[in-house]
Amino acid sequence: MNKSPSSKYRYVVIMRHGTKQEMKNRYDLPLVSESKRYCQNQNTFKQVASKLKKSPNKKVIYSSPFLRTKQTAGRFAKKIDYHNPIRIHNGLGESYSSVVKELNKCGETEYKIPKQTTHIDKCLLSTLDKKEIKNMVKSVDELDKYKFCHVEKQVKSPKNKREQDCNFKKTVCQIIKNNPGKDIVIVTHGRNVRKSPNILSSKTIVTNPRTCGSVLYKQTKGNNKFDIDDYHGLFML
Repeated sequence: MNKSPSSKYRYVVIMRHGTKQEMKNRYDLPLVSESKRYCQNQNTFKQVASKLKKSPNKKVIYSSPFLRTKQTAGRFAKKIDYHNPIRIHNGLGESYSSVVKELNKCGETEYKIPKQTTHIDKCLLSTLDKKEIKNMVKSVDELDKYKFCHVEKQVKSPKNKREQDCNFKKTVCQIIKNNPGKDIVIVTHGRNVRKSPNILSSKTIVTNPRTCGSVLYKQTKGNNKFDIDDYHGLFML
């Protein structure tokens, strides 16, 4: 009798969020409309989802707390028929120093990532035009279709790139430790995707930061290291 693939290996996917909708002075940006198709690799999402769906292992999905990553995680969860809550962890986020200047105009010292999906930061909301507000509300409403839960004892959101790298490494290692034998999907940001081989593999991926989409890692049972099974550029969901 052939052994089940689940006894031989598992997958870990480090995935960048889909293409974000640029808005003036915004940081918690939504994804562009699903109807828009630019020059991204259209097959990436299908290829990664296809491999995970064929794997008999139990699965868990983690996301950074930003709107664009939660949207991406939700859409990917539907692709692989994942029905458990998506776990939100600040350690998978990125630094928000670029938006502090705009927040200071409102008398705020830092960007607070909302835990409630219906909340839109009032300070930054005031900088949007009517069309952008409509897009934001539509994206936030989309999150109501998905299930989320916040991981307890989260780290604080990073204030700079060094802190981001440190948080990401610690968080990924803890997630892997807490989910033995499971296929893991981590939806995060471009810098974290590029840094992931330093955590999981001895190989180096050389790529344009703007085309960094996802890395699919494969771990064989009994081996602490992860091999890079597949790599994709920027993708559109």
